[in-house]
Amino acid sequence: MTRAPHSAKQSAPSTPSSPRQVSMREGWEQAPLARVLRQHRNSVTVGSLESVDYAGVRLEGKGVYRRDAVPAAEVRASSLHQLRSGTIVYNRMWASRGAFGLVPDALDGTLVSNDFPAFELIDDHAADVSFLELMVTSPQFWAKASELSSGSTGRRRLKEQEFLGLPVALPPLVEQRRIVDLIGAVDDAIEKAEASVAAAGRAMCEFGSGLIARSVNEGWATGTLQDALLRDDAIRTGPFGSQLHQSDYVPDGPVAVIMPADMRDNRIDLDGAARVSAADAERLSRHSTEAGDILWSRRGDVTRFALVDRAAAGSLCGTGCFLLRPSDPTDSSWLEPILSSPATGKWLESNAVGATMLNLNRSILAGVPVPLPPSSQRPVIAGAWAAMRDAESKASAMSDSLRSLRSKMLSALLSGEHAIPDSYDEVMEVAA
Repeated sequence: MTRAPHSAKQSAPSTPSSPRQVSMREGWEQAPLARVLRQHRNSVTVGSLESVDYAGVRLEGKGVYRRDAVPAAEVRASSLHQLRSGTIVYNRMWASRGAFGLVPDALDGTLVSNDFPAFELIDDHAADVSFLELMVTSPQFWAKASELSSGSTGRRRLKEQEFLGLPVALPPLVEQRRIVDLIGAVDDAIEKAEASVAAAGRAMCEFGSGLIARSVNEGWATGTLQDALLRDDAIRTGPFGSQLHQSDYVPDGPVAVIMPADMRDNRIDLDGAARVSAADAERLSRHSTEAGDILWSRRGDVTRFALVDRAAAGSLCGTGCFLLRPSDPTDSSWLEPILSSPATGKWLESNAVGATMLNLNRSILAGVPVPLPPSSQRPVIAGAWAAMRDAESKASAMSDSLRSLRSKMLSALLSGEHAIPDSYDEVMEVAA
């Protein structure tokens, strides 16, 4: 996405003969939001509609979104408010959680209840609505909104007059637009990084499915997960509640206990994992993990699993998990793409038991169909999969770094601590 820069040269000319020492605080104004915004109301009678196209506002500044349409006959309210694109809207009940956003063109005309007041610009020569969007979706603004919200716990609301009375630092329009451009450039980079993450994820999914198709085309042997693990005792159930009590967990215990919640993207996240003492770890040594093991969720999301790497080796398989140990620790590397494939996931969900919550037992997990590639192909498969995981990991790390940069940059720019020089506009014009 290419973003056209806001040029400030016409509204704020400067000449080489009289350079202006620009400070981000020069020309800034501390004023209530009422200085630039006023409430916008457009009431619509529900009885005149066949269906109601609702909009909502996500928490943490994640924007306005379209909700499901509802037949007008099912709506209790007699009237609703119609949103207009380019207006700022918030959820009065969740203002303290950052439920603010700018109505995009695609949601023009959608409807909201009285709990979603909307506000329009008074004068577009005094403020840029995209700058105001950045301001109201920043954590610093949510903190101010939370302080002014009133009501009982769980029902604290930010009233419209309190919102309009919130004091904000307003830079000159030219600087507002520069801030929008800078943050927009970072947003574009984040979008590209996340597209790379998504592309890597699709490639990994297709790779696993491709292995299953290839096994048919090339006549690979087929078997079960038990066959692939090549051990009679390859699948063990984690400790039961009678073996591992809640009271056994200690905050600073030396040994982590891995639960399904600690498995993310087929890897183990030790941060936040429950821990036990060395004595309890010794007592439960049968459930101790080794590098190359696989931990699998027994209930709930029965497709969730994680490989045990060297960092996680020595942790305990927790309640709610199976411990899988292949005869060759490297086998988990070529098994991972097959076990991650949509076909394996569908098989598990179809064969799991339980009405309200899916559950696996050892025989179900042992019976998962698995193609058995020739020994010569297994390290090739593992290497290709590792390369794809590495690409996804790097793209994800880049996205995280850019998001952190955006947060710090936005905080600094909104505070006025750092000046954006006039030459920025010339650079942006050349880049465009």
